Amino acid sequence: MDGRVVALAEQNGGYFNRADALDCGYSDTQLRSAVRDKHLRHVRHGTYALAETYDELGPEQRHLVLARSVVAGMPGRVALSHRSGSVAHGHDQWGWDMSVVDVTRLDKGAGRREAGVIHHEGVVPDGDVVDIAGLPVLSEERVTVESTLVLDGEAGLCTVDSALRAGRLSREDLERRLMTYERWRGALRARVTIRRGDGRSESVGESRGRHMCWRHAVPAPDLQVEIRD
Repeated sequence: MDGRVVALAEQNGGYFNRADALDCGYSDTQLRSAVRDKHLRHVRHGTYALAETYDELGPEQRHLVLARSVVAGMPGRVALSHRSGSVAHGHDQWGWDMSVVDVTRLDKGAGRREAGVIHHEGVVPDGDVVDIAGLPVLSEERVTVESTLVLDGEAGLCTVDSALRAGRLSREDLERRLMTYERWRGALRARVTIRRGDGRSESVGESRGRHMCWRHAVPAPDLQVEIRD
C-alpha cells in the first residue's frame, strides 16, 4: 500500500477510510481487490485496516480499532461505554459479539442501534468521561457496572473480576455506583454478578470456572491458596 495510507492507518490507531484511500489515488476496484487478495481487512463499511498489522491483534485490540473508527465517524459527541468502554480500560472480555460497539451520547442524541453501533442515552457528568489514548471513554467504575447490566452473569463476572484485579476500584465502588441503576433492566443480575466479583481470579478461565460452580451449587474454590510442604 501507498506510504501515505500506511501513515494514515498508524495515525488513526489502526485504520483508514475509503475517502483517505481515494485521496491517495486508489479506486474502489483496487480496494476491493486488496481485500480479496488479503492485503486489507474490511473493518466496517468504508473502513479498512492493513492485514499485516491487523492480523497480529487480539480480539480486544481489533475491537478498539473498530471503536476508534466509529467514534471518529460520528457527527455528534459520544464516548465509549458499557462493553466497549470496558475494553478500553483493559478488562478481560468473554462471551459477547465484539463486532458491535457501545457508545453513550454526549450530545443528547437519541438511543438506537444501527450499523453495528449501539447508541445509549444517559446523564454523563464531566467527571465521568476520561481520555484513554485519545479516545473519550466513560469512567472505569461506570463502564464496569453498565457492562453487567447488558451481559449475562458469566460474561459479566469475567469483566468484574478483571476490573477488580486491576486494583483501581473495589467491589464497594461498584455496588455504590449500581445504586443509581436500581430501576434499570438487568439491575438484579448486575447486583448478583458484582457481589460475586473477586479480583483474585487471574483469568477468564478462573472466572468462568467460579461461575459454573455457583450455577451448579458447588462450593466455590478458594483462590490462589499458597501451598507449602
